Amino acid sequence: MLPLIPWYMDLGARGKSSYRDCPIEIKEEISFFLDHGWVVLRNSVPASSVNDATHSFYDHKSRYSSIYSKYSDSHGFQRRIVNLHMAIDDFKRIYTRNSKALKIQDYLFGSPSICFTSLTFESGSEQSIHRDSPYFVTNPEYYYLGVWVALEEVDEKNGALQLYDGGHLLQEPDRYEIFKNYYNDGDSINPHDSRLWDHYQQETVRMCKSRMLNLIQVPMSPGDTLIWHPHLPHGGSEITEKHRSRLSIVNHVIPAGTPVHGMDVFYGQNQPLDCANYSYADFEGRQFLIHQNIDFAHRDPIAYDQFR
Repeated sequence: MLPLIPWYMDLGARGKSSYRDCPIEIKEEISFFLDHGWVVLRNSVPASSVNDATHSFYDHKSRYSSIYSKYSDSHGFQRRIVNLHMAIDDFKRIYTRNSKALKIQDYLFGSPSICFTSLTFESGSEQSIHRDSPYFVTNPEYYYLGVWVALEEVDEKNGALQLYDGGHLLQEPDRYEIFKNYYNDGDSINPHDSRLWDHYQQETVRMCKSRMLNLIQVPMSPGDTLIWHPHLPHGGSEITEKHRSRLSIVNHVIPAGTPVHGMDVFYGQNQPLDCANYSYADFEGRQFLIHQNIDFAHRDPIAYDQFR
């Protein structure tokens, strides 16, 4: 049974036994994470695993070019592929062989981390600053982390991740006040209502600016990992060298058995599940949620067993 509130959500987390008893080999990273809401692990994925994953991606893209080409941007890049790890085992190895990142995830959760979903970006997302919370509602809340691994060089010109340093420490916007702008009490809400998402994120950014937090970009090299806190405001910076790829993988990770919901639960209109009846597959000693489909930009699902 997980505690109702993760210890790393507490503003006094440094006073918790979970921090005081942290193993020395990850304590510096845990300390930085608690203060800043993110941490980078340099060269945390073996170079051989990075090379294998990169080659496997481009081989897969070549073999299934007729599918990939339908979703490419003007430079032939993919902006967002959901759960491509279901078709490429070398992508799973980016997760399973990232030993220090796994130690940090397990320690933060107090439970073994599992891969819930993945996103593959061949080019930067250029996504506006946001918190993941409304679309990633665990029960108990905030038991998830973003784990972003660079497979190619990432800098300020090809779409580096950007974030409000320390933004995880700001309070959350009032969900009920946002809800009342668009719905009445008792209404059923559209769990994909962009107005609810946009309002929440705009208020989050306003709060970051009012506190004069620094919006920074984080350069990454192949094999580097960035782990972000559930409340960290983050996004993708503008791409100025649009001809350059920026291959990377994001894993959204949770403790095993944790239910995940969307905005209907986030805004209190539906009750969360007490437990999850998910199916998992074991790979190199770690569990991956089984997904039947791979989606390009969250549309047109393709059965993964036809795409391997």
